[in-house]
Amino acid sequence: LCEILHDDGTMAHLPELMEFRKKHGLRICTIQSLIAYRRIREKLVELEQIVKMPTDYGDFDLHLYRSKLDGQHHLALVKGKIDKKKP
Repeated sequence: LCEILHDDGTMAHLPELMEFRKKHGLRICTIQSLIAYRRIREKLVELEQIVKMPTDYGDFDLHLYRSKLDGQHHLALVKGKIDKKKP
């Protein structure tokens, strides 16, 4: 990850970066594509337990997650199915 500057110290924008890339045989990756890659491949929380939770509003599942970053626990009250293909 880097920032390319012009000789005067101003930041180069995408058109200039594309020329720089071609000149030096480099590849370009955007922050947006890095975020998308990490959202798909990195799992920052781990499901520890699911408990059935009947309520006056219907049956829910209470999901207990643990953060892989700091060990904190997080709860999710879920009604219905979760699409595991989407982050």
